[in-house]
Amino acid sequence: MLVAQAVRDDRTRRGLVEPTPAGVPVGVRALFVLPVPVGVASQASAGVVSLTDHAPIEARSGDLDKLCRNVLDALTDAGAYVDDVQVCRLIAGKTYADGVTDGSATQGALIQAWAMPRWDVGLSRSIRRLSSQ
Repeated sequence: MLVAQAVRDDRTRRGLVEPTPAGVPVGVRALFVLPVPVGVASQASAGVVSLTDHAPIEARSGDLDKLCRNVLDALTDAGAYVDDVQVCRLIAGKTYADGVTDGSATQGALIQAWAMPRWDVGLSRSIRRLSSQ
């Protein structure tokens, strides 16, 4: 709900009132900035271990696919597009809120969605054709 409200607020600020039409392919990029685990944070502050020793992030930090699914649903609820079936490109990652990695000063998510240009959709289809040969 927080993601959907943040997206609604941003869309209102930008003057975007209508969702991307149903027939338009959409791309989504998301970076999830997660809290540093307590054990890692205490060891890092004691100088025993640094976050880079666990680079880029520990596997147990959260399922990236579930984080993405929640964001895609929130973008639908917020009216960014009609349905998440429109998402044809998804670029996602996760990192710690360590202040070192770009965009990691605070916990949360950096999310970008765009209507894919015709040339990009065509390029994706060309790659798919090449891989099936």
